[in-house]
Amino acid sequence: MIILALGSALAGQRADDAIIIKQTLSAQLIRQAGVTSLADLLALADDWRLTSVDGFSWQASPNGLSSFTNQSWLVLINGQRIDYGALGTFHLNLLPVSPAVIDSIEILSLPVLYEGQFADKGLIHIYTKRPREGLSVYGSGIVGQKTGEPGPYAFTHYSTTNVDKMGSSGFVALDYGAPGWSSRLHLKLNQYPFTYSVLQQQNKKVIAEWPGLFNLTPTLNIRLDRENHQHELLATGSISQKHFFLYFPPLAREVPTNSTVGHVGLYGRFDLSPRADLKYRLRHGVNRFSKYPNTLNLDLDWGHISSSAGIEWNSQGKLAARQIGAVLERNALQTSYRLDQDQYLLVRLYGRLGWGAQSGRWYTLAAYLTRQAEQTAVKGQLSSRWRIATHQVVRTNLAYSERLPAEDGGWTYWSSLGYNLLADNNIAYYDQATGRTSRLATADIQWRMELGPALALQAGINFRRHTDFQIQQQSFQLLYDDCSLYAPSLVLVTGDGSVAGASVGLVHRAGGKLSQRLHYGFIAAATGDARFTSHWETIPQHSLSYQLSATPLPDLMIWARLSYLTSSNWSTYSKIDSACNSGQLSGAYPASKLNGYTVWDIQFQKHFWRRRLLGALLLKNVTNADMKLHPVGASFDLSFFVRVSLLLVSKSIPR
Repeated sequence: MIILALGSALAGQRADDAIIIKQTLSAQLIRQAGVTSLADLLALADDWRLTSVDGFSWQASPNGLSSFTNQSWLVLINGQRIDYGALGTFHLNLLPVSPAVIDSIEILSLPVLYEGQFADKGLIHIYTKRPREGLSVYGSGIVGQKTGEPGPYAFTHYSTTNVDKMGSSGFVALDYGAPGWSSRLHLKLNQYPFTYSVLQQQNKKVIAEWPGLFNLTPTLNIRLDRENHQHELLATGSISQKHFFLYFPPLAREVPTNSTVGHVGLYGRFDLSPRADLKYRLRHGVNRFSKYPNTLNLDLDWGHISSSAGIEWNSQGKLAARQIGAVLERNALQTSYRLDQDQYLLVRLYGRLGWGAQSGRWYTLAAYLTRQAEQTAVKGQLSSRWRIATHQVVRTNLAYSERLPAEDGGWTYWSSLGYNLLADNNIAYYDQATGRTSRLATADIQWRMELGPALALQAGINFRRHTDFQIQQQSFQLLYDDCSLYAPSLVLVTGDGSVAGASVGLVHRAGGKLSQRLHYGFIAAATGDARFTSHWETIPQHSLSYQLSATPLPDLMIWARLSYLTSSNWSTYSKIDSACNSGQLSGAYPASKLNGYTVWDIQFQKHFWRRRLLGALLLKNVTNADMKLHPVGASFDLSFFVRVSLLLVSKSIPR
């Protein structure tokens, strides 16, 4: 189930982490919920608004910390930062884990110092399961079918309809566990056909073949766990070929590309004493997009390389905790464009002090300094946890963060250095935000009350003040010859304003047989100039979700979710509210205002063969509601998925 802000410290974490306002997704919830891919986990994150054009690559707005155009939220796997985001999109489905190997997930939706990172734009931390003792072989396969869309032959001379696969995915893993060490070899496969008709409409002249993704991700994970020191190696590479379509927002179209993503990281800890330890983090990552042949000669020509080394000292006392750390990070871009500078260094220094009292109060003060060339950015937080009554806890978090343009390292930063992708595609680019350091001040308050052993109530409010917030201004036009979009210019500007939000949640648990959860969230621009408030209209203000998990029989599990989201307005696409008639496709183009929707999902799971075999049937959008997440994106109609999982181990399986 979802455990909200309980602050239960995992192995290796400090006691003062218990005051952090966070959301934890347990392995039980992930197993029961209708999760067919890692991107589905985002839908379980409270107060994160989501958008996607194709259902494979996603943008998120984490609780008012950033909008859909600024994807600087972080992803960690077992304490190691993974850089799988690029060009305004985070590719969560390419991460080197599968839902079945996840032990838990922590979601941070406010600025805090966490695992050597200052998460001022949000953070997702994935913990994987430790291999059981002995040898284990297991895997899973998923296939899906969508209704209401033409099949992959509808636009050829075969003209076949209603054979549109949602794609297939699966993994196989080989685990070995022994006293003091363990290893996992994990191979993940993704196939995604991109067969939504709206995508075909926008891109039918770009590529002659029907688009489709073939992605293969092998991963090696080795853990060494000794009495006074622990170490973990994570090495992975993700190769996406067969015309992977990457949606690049400034072009308002999918770009055919071949993608290669790699990561090698080492994370360890030495216990200096029973109350002190020394941690280290080493990481090297590559995120590359190369050209796939297409009629418009589109080429992202992007090869981002990031390496970092960090060291951290921690000391934990009965009523105090101290932390000091440093990180050196190098970023480089490999491209055929002639850059004024193709690499840069970031130096990060940070410290944290936590103290408490017997009265049930705990405080944390953290400071974080980032230096790049002649620029310096300062970040900090002051958090508290106060048990105001036997069954009531209040948590607060005040934070301030400055963010250098180089910290994002996105296409806007590299464009200021000569990455002329927009100019090569006939888009005039005007950068009026060069060198500006954005600033963010936040306040969060959360109250939680246990109403009994099975019922908990939670409420919270938050406020974010953005200064020099980066905004991309474009006005897209409809090209009637092929029903695609074009914006003659892009202006990068800044805006000032504030965002306010509130949430309330109720959790009910009846033993291990039944759990229910209700959550409501609100977020909206409270003040600001015209460009700021208009930009935040793309974020739906109200969200409501209800989840039910039931186990009526020992081997039968039922999960259902009701999701409601209000409308949003995308002024960037206001000029495309018209009809298009070109070739075999005609009709009204998607409107710039997205209507709200209510969606039901339900999943049935059944174990067989002494729990070695698991079968699951998932129905998404059961009522076939009009569910659109982006003005130029697909409509996610009724679809169903079938999953089969198999587990073979060298020892007997406990029931």
